[in-house]
Amino acid sequence: SDIIWAKLNPMPESVKDRPTSTHEHIFMLTKSANYYWDADAVREPSGWNGKSGNKNYRADTGWYDGGMNINGGTGHRNIRDVWTIPTQPSGFKHYAAFPEEIPTRCIKAATRPGDTVLDPFCGTGRTLYAALKLGRKAIGVDISETYCEMARKRIAGQMELEAACV
Repeated sequence: SDIIWAKLNPMPESVKDRPTSTHEHIFMLTKSANYYWDADAVREPSGWNGKSGNKNYRADTGWYDGGMNINGGTGHRNIRDVWTIPTQPSGFKHYAAFPEEIPTRCIKAATRPGDTVLDPFCGTGRTLYAALKLGRKAIGVDISETYCEMARKRIAGQMELEAACV
């Protein structure tokens, strides 16, 4: 799945010959045709009030249900592929850090408690931290020993972490 992270508060750019970038792509990949997906773990509010025949329109999402109760009256819908999430300081000197909400959503949707999450570019360890908080195991790899140390500091006091630094 190709997900767009729409940043509410992107870093300023000094560009004058193109628009300022305010989004990034998040790719959720699998090597198997049969994979785990927990849609309920990441459902989002739908604007549906559960009343049959009621037509709901939400200006903030542009969602219109046409009067059909497509979500069983739960008030939630399948997660969308554009995530509007503000940036979040990493607490470390790292310029490509992303908010904890991004790996949290991915981990909730695609893994079960006890599964192992691999982050091959672990940076400051935010994905590892989210995985441990959600009851998963975590393996982080980064070419930079400096970033591996940042990751170790972030997860200090959490459950055990297997970390490999290349």
